[in-house]
Amino acid sequence: RWMPMVPMIRLLLVYASLRPIFDNTGELFTALGKPRIAGWILMAQAAAVLVICPPLTYFWGAQGAAVAVGMVMAVGVVLAYRQIPQYVNISFATVFAPPLASAVLGAVAVWTANQLAAVEGNVLRFLYQGFVFVIAFGAVLAVLQGRRLYREGKRFFLLLKGQPADGI
Repeated sequence: RWMPMVPMIRLLLVYASLRPIFDNTGELFTALGKPRIAGWILMAQAAAVLVICPPLTYFWGAQGAAVAVGMVMAVGVVLAYRQIPQYVNISFATVFAPPLASAVLGAVAVWTANQLAAVEGNVLRFLYQGFVFVIAFGAVLAVLQGRRLYREGKRFFLLLKGQPADGI
């Protein structure tokens, strides 16, 4: 009975995926003593929703509203990330390329697995696709950033034990 909601949830995944990324930039700007940057972007997003959402909702209903908030969040993320290099030395290619490549190849692996084996039942299909995606994503990320993952994992477990993790 929930199947009619699937297209809506897919559209809202754009917003749900981008919101934590945007929130992290807000925290970064606050830590840098520049909270107004995030505030201005949030105000621009609110204004954009007020302008874009009503016509999209009128013509396409709830799906139009979902598209509107996803678009506005995407623009907010772009605006925020354009500001970051003024304050922090960061390579966006180094940060985003490996997980993005892993996600794309994970999606390809799920598509391929679906072509090879048809799994009946929504729950089993979800578990099957999730397992395939996690394995493919993890394998690709390990190939692309294995040393970094090892270092960060080692650092994490040292910190969990209450040991200093400096120099790792």
